[in-house]
Amino acid sequence: MSDHLLGSVLVAPLLTMLVIRALVDLLWPRTAVVACTVAAVLVAAASMISLAALAAPAAVELWALVVGTGPVTDAWRTAVTPRWLSWASLVAFCAQVGAVGATVRRQRLGLRSARAQAAALPGAAEVVVVPDDRVDAFALPGSPGRIVVTSGMMSALTAEQREIVIAHERAHLAARHHRFSFAARLAAAAHPGLRAVAPTLEYAVERWADEDAARVVRDRRVVARAISTAALLTTSPHAVCGTTTLHIGSFRRDPGRRRRVVGGRYGAPVSARRRRLPSGSGPVPRRVAALLVPPPGNRLNRIALSVLPAALAAASCGLAIEALVDLPLPFAFTNRDC
Repeated sequence: MSDHLLGSVLVAPLLTMLVIRALVDLLWPRTAVVACTVAAVLVAAASMISLAALAAPAAVELWALVVGTGPVTDAWRTAVTPRWLSWASLVAFCAQVGAVGATVRRQRLGLRSARAQAAALPGAAEVVVVPDDRVDAFALPGSPGRIVVTSGMMSALTAEQREIVIAHERAHLAARHHRFSFAARLAAAAHPGLRAVAPTLEYAVERWADEDAARVVRDRRVVARAISTAALLTTSPHAVCGTTTLHIGSFRRDPGRRRRVVGGRYGAPVSARRRRLPSGSGPVPRRVAALLVPPPGNRLNRIALSVLPAALAAASCGLAIEALVDLPLPFAFTNRDC
């Protein structure tokens, strides 16, 4: 069964990460987000299943020691060799379960807070302008979701640029981008090797909203100028548009407000960490550059490329199922009377 550890737990997540990072600019943003998020979640789940199968003999032995159910059968003792591999897998699996549980809890608390904030905003309009000189805009998912724009943002941008910013935030709400954020965080928690996928998927989510905004104004170059203008206005001296937190369209994060969900960053209190606007291939320049060139290839090519993460996910799931089938079920303990 050690081949399952190599294939499903080690190789598949690494290949998935590389494939996702390679395809994110070759696929249409919506296709990239959906296909890569599903693939990352399936690969993470398959790795946990394979790890659980590898940890099963150690878990059976531990259960026998604690409960006193009798000696473990030879088939279980030799199911995974060397035996220390099973015990190491048990420790790793428990750590993964704990990380996933903690992530679920943080996400649920953050989402609940976001919905409460959305419900507490004045009026019933989707877009709420709050009196604040800082340049900021973000979306709060809820029932219904709300878009918050500061007066500083409204006065700093032209009417056309304001329309683009609101269209961008509205796209986040309409497509429920916070759900993809949640799924990506779960995948990263389930397998540390997939943590690098999170910033890539965040970038793809922002590209999705950018393209939806471009569809509204019917000019991708105008959207590119609006994004760069908003980023410069909100990032002097810090860049906060398109950061690597899988946010929902936040143009600014305020480190002074605790437990505030800014632009869909669900979880612990917002930190003071910010990113400087890079001159090379940072998130914002990449988004602007992507809008200044023709859209990704034709639909047939996009579908063909999206098969790659799907194939990796299918192979990983197949290895996980095979690992379960290889377990010596159903009997784990010998009869005490024998």
